[in-house]
Order: sequence, then structure tokens, then C-alpha cells
Amino acid sequence: MKSYILANLDLDISKNTTIQENTEKILDVMDTSNLEISIPMSVSTAKVVRQILFKHQEGYTHNEQCIPSRISDIRNAINIIDIEIMKASS
Repeated sequence: MKSYILANLDLDISKNTTIQENTEKILDVMDTSNLEISIPMSVSTAKVVRQILFKHQEGYTHNEQCIPSRISDIRNAINIIDIEIMKASS
């Protein structure tokens, strides 16, 4: 069984853990609040991603005081995707 230490985080690379679980552990300890990424994708792919994000945030109120920060982040991402889709379509 292989283990790696990253930022004092013990990641178990075995049959009992998935890449997603280990990635989530890494992201939980990383301060990524001021980092940005750009993901080139087709408009059709962007629409699919937007739909998935939209479905994930359904059921939450629009009162920013009562929702988890990840829902705010998802809604911001939806807005960015919408703007980029409109830019690409015009």
C-alpha cells in the first residue's frame, strides 16, 4: 500500500480509496480562494456543465445568508458560463 504526504495530509493510494476521494482531501486543505482557472470547451459542453451545476443548486433559497458558500460558488460559475456562451454565440 502506497501513501503520500502532501501538506501534512496522508493520502492512502489503495483499492479502498478513489482518486476523487483523495482529490477532495487535497482540495480541502488547499487555499484556492484567490486562484482562477480557465477551461476551454465547446459551447455544447459548456451547456451540459451549466445544466449539471444548475441541477445541483436547485432547492436552495436565493437568500445568500442561508446557503452554503459552495452554492454561491456554483451560482457564480453558472453566471460566468452563461456570459461565455452568449459571447461565443454572438
